[in-house]
Amino acid sequence: MNYLFKACLFFIFCITCNSCAQGKKPLIPHEVTAFVHVHVLTMNDSVPLKDQTVIIKDGVITEIGDSSTIQIPENALTIDGDYKKYITPGLVDTHVHLHRSKVKEWITYFVSNGVTTVLNLKGDKKTLALKEKAKTGKLLAPDIYTSGPFIGANSKSLDKITKKGTEKEVLKQKKAGYDMMKIHGDMTLEVYQHLMDFSRQEGMHVMGHIPRNLTFQDAIDVRQLSLAHAEEMIYTQFPELDAEEIAPYAKQAGDMGMWLIPTMTAFNTLSKSWADPSVIDAVMELPETKELHPYIQKIYRQDWYGSRDLGSRDFFQRANAFHKPLVTSMHRSGVQLLLGTDAPMPAVPPGISLHNEIDLMLSIGMTPYETLKMGTYNAGVYVATHMDTQAKFGQIKEGYRANILLLESNPLKDMTILRNPEGVMQGGSWYNQKALKDMITW
Repeated sequence: MNYLFKACLFFIFCITCNSCAQGKKPLIPHEVTAFVHVHVLTMNDSVPLKDQTVIIKDGVITEIGDSSTIQIPENALTIDGDYKKYITPGLVDTHVHLHRSKVKEWITYFVSNGVTTVLNLKGDKKTLALKEKAKTGKLLAPDIYTSGPFIGANSKSLDKITKKGTEKEVLKQKKAGYDMMKIHGDMTLEVYQHLMDFSRQEGMHVMGHIPRNLTFQDAIDVRQLSLAHAEEMIYTQFPELDAEEIAPYAKQAGDMGMWLIPTMTAFNTLSKSWADPSVIDAVMELPETKELHPYIQKIYRQDWYGSRDLGSRDFFQRANAFHKPLVTSMHRSGVQLLLGTDAPMPAVPPGISLHNEIDLMLSIGMTPYETLKMGTYNAGVYVATHMDTQAKFGQIKEGYRANILLLESNPLKDMTILRNPEGVMQGGSWYNQKALKDMITW
């Protein structure tokens, strides 16, 4: 092999590696796109609008109406629903972690699975840069909202987190441009209350865990308006797993306007694999696992819970079952639910796991419309209420961001349809099924 040929091969290798490291770029959106003869689930209610035309310009929905009355611009990319296909808003995963390695590569899993917006619950400067790249069209990725670094302390060093210290952290994260703050750790009740009061004063939303040295009642009393896991209530208020105790707390949480991300998929994985390494070993042998990005497979192999204490296994399995009365009681009492997964973690792949979360919500008695609303409409309202008043997503509505799924039939009749969209529009860029598959080639 001569020197010139070797040099060419090396050059091609470098370009390929650099392309992977930088991630994929989104397709250039057409100036105008028209979905014609589609049935529209706006998510304002469960009744589809039949035979509609939806016009998108510059990534925004500009017009919706009967196909017989809407005029299609001459230069429009036309996507024909053939009088039978449905469109819905893109899905939202409100609990992901984008701080992990190779994120620019595997982040495409979200869009390829119809997840067009994510809330990242542990951020840093790299995450802010990732968010900016997605926003400016330099990276193929869902829309990103992110918290900053965790706020909290080790239970043995509560003196290290003070009122003054929390004020500095609130101001620091606000100035840096984070959308919210996440509690992950302990603090005294006095500091906890001060954090909530000061953050509200500064317009910074605080969500996340409940300090494990305190209680769910304390979280209600200080008005922590959103929780990142249903399991936080188990650890801090319901360790006996007595469903009879839930109702009075659920009523308080509903009355105060609390939001809850159950993350049932994550806890289901935790409970099944706790002290049983054979579970993840079996998952690693599945064909669908072997097709995942190498880094996601690496996370699986870490098997976070397989070597845990066998004596705790029974508790976590019973706690997993306890999620049904816990989540449904919260929902009936007016707590607003959101779909979130905690991806990526072992057996919780990005994008794909949101459909597993949907299945679990249906299994505990949520209706298809309630479940789809959690992953679309509710998420848009949550972000617009607590983080970005200008946010407009989660509905098919004029003036809203063109994050859209095209489906072969009504998902409210069969939610599994959501797993295989016929196409995804991410901020005005259109991806057909071939383009969706190309997103997850490495």
